[in-house]
Amino acid sequence: MSSTIPTALITGASEGIGKAIAHKFADHGYNLVLAARHSDRLEATATELRQQAPSVTVLTIPTDVREATQVNDLIYKALERFGAIDVLVNNAGIYISGPAEEFSLEDWQQTINTNLWGYIHTIHALLPHLIERGSGIIVNIGSIGGKVPPALSCPLCH
Repeated sequence: MSSTIPTALITGASEGIGKAIAHKFADHGYNLVLAARHSDRLEATATELRQQAPSVTVLTIPTDVREATQVNDLIYKALERFGAIDVLVNNAGIYISGPAEEFSLEDWQQTINTNLWGYIHTIHALLPHLIERGSGIIVNIGSIGGKVPPALSCPLCH
């Protein structure tokens, strides 16, 4: 199903910056594809958005961006529903802080897999569609902590 209404796909859309971005896109009349790990928070955000902008279609797809197969499924379902994605906002991220010697290898792995590989997975899955269409925007949200890290923090942990 193709739509003339633009569509934005936002990862990490269930809270914080991702949720705020979703509200802004709804204000501008975009259809929305919301992705996050926690389906309950994702549905709560979708309910808010549907009340805020009843003419906007909101599709929620619980997704862990660390898993390429889940991201591929996200992109497939979004394209199946809307026919096109005009904007990808890579926002899903986790933050860890504290003395580095207290981080487990699992902490490091989870952080890098979310904050780096999560973005790579979404771009890799969506890029062929954007190239075929000849248009689209990818926004990768980062942190000032990557340039000016606070004490007990690391650039990849934002």
